[in-house]
Amino acid sequence: MVYSSCLPPKDPGANIVVSKEEFNLFHNIDRQLFTRLVVVLGRDTSESTHVMSFIMWLERKCKDLRMVSNLLNWPDNLLNDLADEVALALNCIESPQFPYSHDKILPLVHNITRGTISLLYLHEIRMEVIPGVTKLLNDVCLRAFTDIIQQVHYENARKSMISNAYLHPPMMYYAPSPPAWISGGANSSARNDDQFNQEFKEILAKLHLTTTNAATANEMRLLPAADDRTIFMTFSKGYPISESEVREFFTRAHGDIIESLHMQDVQSLEQPLFARMVVRPEAMNTIDTFLEGAGKVKFAINGKHVWARKYVPKGNKSPSSGPSSPSSATETPY
Repeated sequence: MVYSSCLPPKDPGANIVVSKEEFNLFHNIDRQLFTRLVVVLGRDTSESTHVMSFIMWLERKCKDLRMVSNLLNWPDNLLNDLADEVALALNCIESPQFPYSHDKILPLVHNITRGTISLLYLHEIRMEVIPGVTKLLNDVCLRAFTDIIQQVHYENARKSMISNAYLHPPMMYYAPSPPAWISGGANSSARNDDQFNQEFKEILAKLHLTTTNAATANEMRLLPAADDRTIFMTFSKGYPISESEVREFFTRAHGDIIESLHMQDVQSLEQPLFARMVVRPEAMNTIDTFLEGAGKVKFAINGKHVWARKYVPKGNKSPSSGPSSPSSATETPY
């Protein structure tokens, strides 16, 4: 059975709730192709998320509901070349001026679209492509690929720390079990290692924070500071975004992850231009998932563009006065 890249239209009179499992099953073919890109080909997860959203947009534009399914039959080298072409196309549509010579072609994109889509054409309709790709990125990719991205992060951290353990004497720490969302668990040789160094333990804590006996003073001391769990967002002037819109967007995409949200304090008739969102300690991995691979990312809330990056407070207090909080630090939009 072939699943298309988007859910069927909802009946306006029905209130349908789709579970995470049902959503992932519906996008099973999309998830398989994304896994090929980030696991088999080892491509960057952030770039690959954008590549997938662009391919889904092509699938809709060309009305070819088997496009993603057909790509699963491609050999790795051609699939990797196609991803490179899509990355080039994305760079092209982000540029106000056409950045290449007019005879520049994308042979594989040309092939899968049966010659209907060229690089120059994509740039000419960029104001159609950008919101279309952004909507698929937010509504589908960020929801359907989260667990795969988390698994890739975990495996990369595990391999890196195991490699370091052979170079430096490991400290005596018990190795926690892999997170429950890891399909199949870590490989047997890694699981049998009963000691890892402190750096590995800290990375695992960030990716999958344990809350067992969280009420103890020792564990409370280990919770990451609010500044380390904060996303800083800026909004486009003339396109006001409310606090409720921000909360609804992140809750719909990632669940109950918001600990607090601080919109810019403005006069009643003015528009907030930036905001700081603190995520819950157990959801810290959401920041890495959302911002991974880039200093800042661009997305859309109800069609209005938003830029986001990790929060970097200015004018921090001295170490002796304790950690700063997002509400006390100053920031400016960029």
